[in-house]
Amino acid sequence: MSSAKQSKGRGRPKSSGKANGKGKGKGKPRMPITQCCGLTVSVNRVRKDMREGRYAPRLGKLAPIVMASVLEYCVAEVLELAGNVALDEKRKTIGPRHVMLAVRGDEELNVICKDVVFPHAGAIVHVHETLLQKKKKAKKKKTTASLSDSQNY
Repeated sequence: MSSAKQSKGRGRPKSSGKANGKGKGKGKPRMPITQCCGLTVSVNRVRKDMREGRYAPRLGKLAPIVMASVLEYCVAEVLELAGNVALDEKRKTIGPRHVMLAVRGDEELNVICKDVVFPHAGAIVHVHETLLQKKKKAKKKKTTASLSDSQNY
């Protein structure tokens, strides 16, 4: 065999239209990289955005895959928290307010998104403790027995 036809066993198999290089039969169709990695976020779109953004002079093969998987995890985390907020408010759909309350309710996400403005989400309800009216405690009536006990030395 020539060295050009040998595969090193890395990556996904490429199909040239012929099965094993012999005959005219069609081989397996090439699987998209997003599907191959088991992701939902498009790896090709992330790769395109990373190239157009010019974040670095060079771009490795695995960088867009890792970035797409991190983005997918972050989106899943935010949507899970927003879904819990929507269920607490007895809603079936997640709105911008639910996303905002989910992000602001989580300590780590709040640190990351501290300067983010969520449009059409309203404001977080927060009333300072000193402004709330304190409940008055019921006064206990003093009995004669407790007065006499305290007077005894």
